[in-house]
Amino acid sequence: MKLKESKGIKNKKHLLPFKVILMLLLYFVSSNTIKAQLVPDVATIEAYIRDHKKQRAILYARSVLEESNKLLHKTSAATNRNYKDINVELDKYERAFDVLDLVLSSVQTGFGVYKTCDVVKDKLGKYEKLIKEYKDKVLLRGKIESADTLLLTVNARAIKNIQTEVKNIWQDFVIIGGYASGQVNCTTATLTFIVESIANSLQKIQDIVNNAYFRTWQFIQVRTCYWKSALYRSKTIKQIATDAIEKWMENGNIIGY
Repeated sequence: MKLKESKGIKNKKHLLPFKVILMLLLYFVSSNTIKAQLVPDVATIEAYIRDHKKQRAILYARSVLEESNKLLHKTSAATNRNYKDINVELDKYERAFDVLDLVLSSVQTGFGVYKTCDVVKDKLGKYEKLIKEYKDKVLLRGKIESADTLLLTVNARAIKNIQTEVKNIWQDFVIIGGYASGQVNCTTATLTFIVESIANSLQKIQDIVNNAYFRTWQFIQVRTCYWKSALYRSKTIKQIATDAIEKWMENGNIIGY
């Protein structure tokens, strides 16, 4: 028995260095993981904090108004105040709620403006690279095809749609400017609707630019890398119809009609 115990103790002593090494490895790996997780993205965190502070302050003001509104109902019921006076005060609270909703919508629309500008700026830079690649690999080599008109069609349609949305945004800003100068009488609910309309137009501009860029990139990739004139030969509607009729007649002759 003593011999077995002494062997067990020796085995444990032999395993002790391996256990120590394993524990040290686990410690260093876990500490590096924790350090990696603790490294913050300062700019992103600051942006989140600023946005959170603005919205929290507005929501806090709204909750204060709601509590005041409840208190007004209680006191009016207890003191039997005049209905007209209470209505006037309630109307003030309702207008305040509308203004807060307008401010919240305006904050979100402001972020939408920055995002749209960033998207358009980014895509314009990429557009320039695409057009330069197309110019160097196709135009300067004289390899122009009728299918290249797709670039004009896609981008002309995108410009036309963007022009429509920009006109809508301009009209909305004219109304807001008229309201600010006192020339236009506008309710807070209408202003909120206008701000939301601006946000929707900005989102549509982003979608139009992204879609036009993707279709342009897709065509130029095929045009500069994988283009085969025989495979991608462009045809008019008349040519397509004529070819279809000729094939149909050939198949009819083969069958025996």
